[in-house]
Amino acid sequence: MKILILGGTRFIGKHLVNELLSKKHDVTIATRGISPDDFGNDVERIKLDRYSASELKNNLRGKQFDLTYDSLAYSSNDVKKLLDVLECKRYIMTSTASVYDNLHSRISEAEFNPLGHKLIWCNSGDFDYGETKRQAETALFQEYSTLSAVAVRFPLVIGKDDYTERVEAYVRNILDKTAMNITDGNSQIAFVTVEDAAKALSMLSEVKINGCVNIASDNTFSVNDIIEEVKKLGGCKQNYDTQGMDMPFNGFPEFSLNTAKIKGAIDYRFTDIKAYMPKLIDYYIKKNS
Repeated sequence: MKILILGGTRFIGKHLVNELLSKKHDVTIATRGISPDDFGNDVERIKLDRYSASELKNNLRGKQFDLTYDSLAYSSNDVKKLLDVLECKRYIMTSTASVYDNLHSRISEAEFNPLGHKLIWCNSGDFDYGETKRQAETALFQEYSTLSAVAVRFPLVIGKDDYTERVEAYVRNILDKTAMNITDGNSQIAFVTVEDAAKALSMLSEVKINGCVNIASDNTFSVNDIIEEVKKLGGCKQNYDTQGMDMPFNGFPEFSLNTAKIKGAIDYRFTDIKAYMPKLIDYYIKKNS
């Protein structure tokens, strides 16, 4: 299968490229050429700015792909710029659980229906992150309804190579005895491992599921759970108060995603986050010690 990936040089994208290459797909990555990759001659490369309509037109016009993965669509205009010029049979967009207005336990895909949302042509930054992603989904399913397409809704993505360093920030601050301002510490939060995210995305190349789909690792974990693991594994004491540094997961209520749809479509055993997180924390402790 001939596959194009926009956003294939770091984190989920890198893992996805490796998954697809292991399945012998013909992979092309579209990149600005700024972030290096170690794929060598295993992939083709197209140099372009994902957010430039003229560069997309000049570099993609006339090229055909069986499948496109797009992790860089943050608004309705991003979707339009690409799909007005791209020729592909199937399109998979990375979306987010932030499209749900009300975060709670076991959120189903039906709780945000892009077909019933008012489409506004916008750019990233015109609204908050959740609304611009809702507009990206809305543009996809309302304006390009004849295209076989999936919007994959992820919760918080974690892994050893997470460039956002969100989990690592808690580990590092505890080790360094840096005071943290932590709110909602008891909220059980949905996560997805980068390995699960990439594996599930790659398997969507093999099944004809369409529409919106939640993907999350099994179980949940709280900030206080993270702190307890750091204390246990690193022999440290917690050090946080209202005068400390604001932390990445502040403001998240307790929530999880209903993943029955994806589990009914692919044959894959998702990771138990309660078993994964302590190993990740131990990795960060050793990295920062």
